[in-house]
Amino acid sequence: MPAMNNSNATCRFSFVPRETEFAAGERVFTSGLGGIFPANLLIGVVAEAPPLSADKNFGLYREGVVQPTVDMNNLHEVFIIVGVK
Repeated sequence: MPAMNNSNATCRFSFVPRETEFAAGERVFTSGLGGIFPANLLIGVVAEAPPLSADKNFGLYREGVVQPTVDMNNLHEVFIIVGVK
């Protein structure tokens, strides 16, 4: 397992298809599908993966929480995409 950062910062991810299986402790990587970021860059480790039976996991999608591998308190530059037109 990769070394994790020392901060308590986490990232919530959503819009994961309901049938996708993931569990706490699994590593999360970039896919490379968008053509912006290369494939296989380690993003972090799943910290929370509510079971499908959890009340808030209904509908078409699931969500969870990732503990990033980088220390969010020591980032100097960040590029955030908030939407696509």
